Amino acid sequence: MNAAYVPIQGSSRVPLPGAQVLGRVNPGKNIEVTLKLRRQKPLPDIDARPTKPMSRQDLAQFGANDADITKVVDTLGALGLQLLSKNAATRSVRMSGPVLVVDGHAEPNGGTSAATPLVASLIVLINATGKRVGYLTPLLYAAGTQGKFNGSVGCDDVVSGDNVTAHAGGYHAATGYDACCGWGTPNGKSLAQLIT
Repeated sequence: MNAAYVPIQGSSRVPLPGAQVLGRVNPGKNIEVTLKLRRQKPLPDIDARPTKPMSRQDLAQFGANDADITKVVDTLGALGLQLLSKNAATRSVRMSGPVLVVDGHAEPNGGTSAATPLVASLIVLINATGKRVGYLTPLLYAAGTQGKFNGSVGCDDVVSGDNVTAHAGGYHAATGYDACCGWGTPNGKSLAQLIT
């Protein structure tokens, strides 16, 4: 484990009774992790609990703290995981990313195999808002506002790295569109705003 990380008491993995390891997970596969966060206020003792139903507002005091949710999302986001959902009332945060990130590596890995399910999930989320993405490529290469291509507005530019291999060669990332990373990594909010 990296010396910069501090284990949190109670966060170790405890196998279920009778569980056994069948093998390692394919590191290129995308997985989801659901974290259950601490309550911002402990539940009252069973004898001190209310005798009538509580409102949503009353129940909210026993959910997760917004600052805790933000810290989890920011920390795991910095490790390459994407936020799928968060809910203070259920104290849950759902994140997704390639196994290599989740399994202790500090950098995301997996290339297209890792990116494709994440982009597909992003499109599903955009479609769920009532917008219809359809075939995305023509939108990305169309001229947008301010004289820029939509792809440069809907994606965050990747300016370093490469996909060079010893046998096949490859390309290097550069400012703007390049053969290595295209327009870059999709920015969910910006991309959703481009789709009408």
